Amino acid sequence: MGVMSKINNKFRNAKRWVKHRTNDRYDIVKTDLPFGYHDIDKRMLHANFSLLVEFIEEELFSVICIISSKLENLYATGVLDKEGVVVSFFESRKESLINSEEYENLLVEDDEILFLYHWWTVTRKERESSEKDPDQFYNEDTDMLVRLMKVRKALWT
Repeated sequence: MGVMSKINNKFRNAKRWVKHRTNDRYDIVKTDLPFGYHDIDKRMLHANFSLLVEFIEEELFSVICIISSKLENLYATGVLDKEGVVVSFFESRKESLINSEEYENLLVEDDEILFLYHWWTVTRKERESSEKDPDQFYNEDTDMLVRLMKVRKALWT
């Protein structure tokens, strides 16, 4: 390894060190809750689903765009939104794994991840706007949080 290469690596490492302690903080979870006090159970629910949304819309979406220029173009031209890109990717993955032993586990995990993502970003958002009693859907929220915990191992890229 040449001297310039070592200098570049040191500079890159220093840059990452600063970046991950200022802007790209992986140790902080943004919950999108309004400013103010919130009980731990509510913060826990929002933090975990915020991580699911981050996984779908940032990590998984970025990886899909890297490996599939076709899906990236569909997003760039407005044909698909981020959820549509991820759904299309999962559908094409199902087709390529049909005769695989891993197929059933991946199919269940993919479907569950998409279901939970849609529940949080669409179904629950609609419900929140019409809720009169905040505790009315507490059991449903808890059930969904448990389901998310069961598939957390599949949330990696």
